[in-house]
Amino acid sequence: MFENAGLLAGLLLGLFNPFIIMTGMHYSLFPIIIQNFGNLGYDSGYMVVNLMTNVAQAGAVLAVALRTRNKELKSVSISSGISALIGITEPAMFGVNIKLRKPLYAAMISGGITSAGVVALGLKNYGFVLPGLLALPTYISPEGGFGNLMLAILGVICSFIIAFVLTLVMGFEDEEKK
Repeated sequence: MFENAGLLAGLLLGLFNPFIIMTGMHYSLFPIIIQNFGNLGYDSGYMVVNLMTNVAQAGAVLAVALRTRNKELKSVSISSGISALIGITEPAMFGVNIKLRKPLYAAMISGGITSAGVVALGLKNYGFVLPGLLALPTYISPEGGFGNLMLAILGVICSFIIAFVLTLVMGFEDEEKK
């Protein structure tokens, strides 16, 4: 599907990736990724999508941190937003975004849109690492040139901004302090 309908594959996987991660099913995709690295020398599917969706989760949860008046929620949002930027999204998803719902929807929309774009444009990942900002060097092509890296950076920026803005626009029901 990624070869023949990259736009659609990126959109669907980017949109539903939070559910794949919530259930732990992303681990079942690792053999495919490893096979891609072995056969092709890169992965242009799940690793690329996972980077975009992780940054989208970070954008959504950091928008919550900006908007909430609840000090406890703000603290959880900031710390889980930082971990999501590094590539660990479970604290952001389970601690904030799922509970508030609309930030999760914003992250899903952003992840779907940006994943569709970068997959359609042929973004490739050259290293099996945790997909976050620290993984950006794995998008440098072994043949030289920084076009692939620039596409990854552009995708990350767009993913973060779209999720952040959508969360602010859609709003959320701020938790009352207990």
